[in-house]
Amino acid sequence: MQQSLQQRIYRSGTTLPALQVVGVSCALLLVDTVGRRPLLLAGSGVTATAMLAIAAADYAGSWMLQLGAMCAFMLAFSISWAGIFWVLMSEIFSMTVKSPAAAAAVAAAFLTGSCLACGLFS
Repeated sequence: MQQSLQQRIYRSGTTLPALQVVGVSCALLLVDTVGRRPLLLAGSGVTATAMLAIAAADYAGSWMLQLGAMCAFMLAFSISWAGIFWVLMSEIFSMTVKSPAAAAAVAAAFLTGSCLACGLFS
């Protein structure tokens, strides 16, 4: 059965956010048992490999392989860097400057994300 373009777009548009939720949930469970450093190192390796796979799939012209590599990237990033960032934000600042520094760091993260989204996806 051939899927329409609209069905494929909808499926890929719901798959990536679901993978993010699964990844961050796994990160919450794994960060205390496995540790931050192993999660970050493993996540870096998997995300780099997934980016290479995305480039290879683009060169080969395979959109299915691109989608699979993108899903692998999103899951690895969500398990490692996306979840641990918020843990580190709460621990990196001293108690005297924790509130304003954490607020500034979160604002910078959201501002950077908004600029990237507007610049890359417009």
